[in-house]
Amino acid sequence: MKKTFTAVCRALLPLVAVVALAAGCVESEQSPFGGGDGGGGAYVDAMLPAYGEFYVGSQVTLRGSGFTSGDRVVVRNGYEHDADVTEVEAEVVACSDSELTFVIPSGVVATEVTVYLVRDGVRHRLGVLAVMRTDMQWGYIGVIDGMPTVEFYGSGLSNGVRVLFQCLHTDEYGNRTPVGEVRDAQVGSLDDSRLTAGVPVIGDALIIFERGGLQSVVGEVHVDVRDVVEMPEIPQGFGPGSELTIRSKCFNHDDRIIVRCSDGSGAEVIDAPKGGDSLMFNMPSFGNTGCDFDICLVHNGVEYYLFTIPNGMMDWEE
Repeated sequence: MKKTFTAVCRALLPLVAVVALAAGCVESEQSPFGGGDGGGGAYVDAMLPAYGEFYVGSQVTLRGSGFTSGDRVVVRNGYEHDADVTEVEAEVVACSDSELTFVIPSGVVATEVTVYLVRDGVRHRLGVLAVMRTDMQWGYIGVIDGMPTVEFYGSGLSNGVRVLFQCLHTDEYGNRTPVGEVRDAQVGSLDDSRLTAGVPVIGDALIIFERGGLQSVVGEVHVDVRDVVEMPEIPQGFGPGSELTIRSKCFNHDDRIIVRCSDGSGAEVIDAPKGGDSLMFNMPSFGNTGCDFDICLVHNGVEYYLFTIPNGMMDWEE
């Protein structure tokens, strides 16, 4: 009998070892998609999603029960016991009794983050969430059909993204200051790995990338005014009162035209009405001053030289 018992024990030892090893693996890894196990408090019914691709700015929905508007979400860069890591509070954008949705914050720098639900001041560890990198690159690819165009390529680009821009002004000392409002670019082709956007810019502008409501400046572009403004031909008999039309897809409604004597003897600012992609203005009367006339565009408060009308082409008879 004793020999039989000993034999049975020996037969069971490998199975016991396997079970113990499996239990050890579960405890050390902890499934990233489980309920909160306390972390200082009682169990909460809250689970991370079991699958999906997530990036900074992506929305993540917790499922369970008992969620309230007072619940908070904290994201920790790295694992529970990593040293020298940072924590960022995530914005909660939706909440019901059975679901709570938060946005992965811009402060996330790790590829794996630990997610906590904070309820009544108590932290509950929910698990580890993989945060993917977009590996995004971008560049200004030039003027296409009259529109300055930028291109983004990488991964996850169809996941609720926007491209925006804001014009820059450079002063006489080289200081660059954003001017005007932040505006949406005109998104053209879009798939998960490539995005193109038209940016109606004259001069310099910041390019801004947004995902899930989180914005980051990715760089700057410079667009020469001559690349995007179509200069008119000066007709015969042109003179005071004659109309000129200049065209561009980058004009703003508050753009103005300045007509200035090239010798500096006089200038006139014209609020040219914008019609579609064109600005129309009438040549002012300066009298036959004998000077050439420089035509300039004021765009976002910055003056750009466009072209010159030689005095010899002017018909001064009115």
